[in-house]
Amino acid sequence: MKTFIISALAVFSFGILSAQETTVTLEDVTVTSKNSKFIKAMQDDNTPQMALELQAKAANYDLIESEFYRGSTKSEYHIEFKCKRGSMYTTYNSKGEITRCMEKYTDVLLPESIIDKILEQYQGWDVKNSQYSSLYKKNKLNKKKYRILLTNGDQNKVIEIDLEDMLK
Repeated sequence: MKTFIISALAVFSFGILSAQETTVTLEDVTVTSKNSKFIKAMQDDNTPQMALELQAKAANYDLIESEFYRGSTKSEYHIEFKCKRGSMYTTYNSKGEITRCMEKYTDVLLPESIIDKILEQYQGWDVKNSQYSSLYKKNKLNKKKYRILLTNGDQNKVIEIDLEDMLK
């Protein structure tokens, strides 16, 4: 009798749970990240891999759930992200949106388009060192450049390639 009652309750409960399933059809929905403008402005084919990784980390950082968040009473939060060969200083507003970002990386692997430009303009020169830096503020990219040390025998030359000018 005890088994019958438990079995009957289980079947009855399953019936109630099954009856609560409903199908919801949604209209076209577009889901965007809180910092999608930042990612769109910062990332392209000329962005080094290490920068892409830190930018994604900064864009996905949940400021509101972090230990640093103090509610809407504080208007700006400054968070630093680091990797082995670079860093990113990021400013978030009280909603967790990136408002400013400055980043700098050393010994970066140059994109093919930059290497082609160097080989064309500086024949006989070798790349000794390279740096990448960018500046983002007010929802747009303000600066993005490579600083490259070239050598040719005993001669050294530093060149800067402004990616904003190059892409225009």
